[in-house]
Amino acid sequence: EHRDSGCGQYRRVDGAHDLRDGGAGTSRHAVRGRIEVAGEGGCVRQGVWHPARVRQLCGDAKRPLGGVGLYRHATQSSRGADSPVRCGGEAGAVRKNRLRRTRSRRKTFCGKRKRRGVYVAEAIWTRYMPARGMIADIIASGEIGEPRFLSANLAYDVEHKERISQPELAGGALLDVGVYPLNFASMVFGNDIVRVESSVQKLGTGVDRTENITYFYRDGKMAQLMASVAFNSDRRGIVYGTKGFLTVDNVNNPHEIALYDKNQRETPREIRSVPAQITGYEYEVEACLRDIAAGQLEPAEMPHAETLEIMRQMDALRAAWQIRYPFE
Repeated sequence: EHRDSGCGQYRRVDGAHDLRDGGAGTSRHAVRGRIEVAGEGGCVRQGVWHPARVRQLCGDAKRPLGGVGLYRHATQSSRGADSPVRCGGEAGAVRKNRLRRTRSRRKTFCGKRKRRGVYVAEAIWTRYMPARGMIADIIASGEIGEPRFLSANLAYDVEHKERISQPELAGGALLDVGVYPLNFASMVFGNDIVRVESSVQKLGTGVDRTENITYFYRDGKMAQLMASVAFNSDRRGIVYGTKGFLTVDNVNNPHEIALYDKNQRETPREIRSVPAQITGYEYEVEACLRDIAAGQLEPAEMPHAETLEIMRQMDALRAAWQIRYPFE
């Protein structure tokens, strides 16, 4: 399927392909992963990931290929963490996975790439989507007054999946779905958190199944966050202010934002639609191509320091729940 993303042709390929004929170097990581590559004119090519495929498209330090400026490593979160992929030459990498699973590992990864002059961005798509700016503008305008409290939840019935249930795959709800409510709170309220209260229910394997997290901020705000892999939730985000509140229909992929007055809580006074998407990934691509053209090594939408802060929060929550992965 070919569509125009605004930065060139965007090719979308749904689902993973069978790589049984990929040769001896093909692993189960390869079968489950996908890549997207931005080349000349901002073209995005997407296909199945495995080390040879990435080197073919992007080149490595020894075999750079002209015309490729960016690749998006979109393997399943747990599958790509130890993959032997390098993207050298002039290509940058946008990583969507629990890339190094802990703050220290991610810090090492980002630091090495920055020293080599390689662009790296965390591909958490909600950070790049237009809804983020729309919410910020609503709050800045004072339409809901002074924000005091937010709630956000994300849950999918996926606990049966191996990547969710197994500690050696960095399983659990927090790193798979909980990261989205955490990022929603961070985008809206920042990270000046002075106290954390949380509760957790675990799977039999010891990883987190369902969690409830309360953040208390220095300026008096609060955030109530929930994540689970045991059921499906409504995925909503709500920001409550002194003059009203706003709701976001899906904190993982917003499509509309509804505004409510203080005393009219049943019917929204206005619904603002988020611009139509191609796939939602195009905003990451546009941001990264912009940064690479400007000589930047990280995106303004999700700088490395912010990535490390979210990792710090998740490490701290896991420590409080006494959850450690075998590789830590």
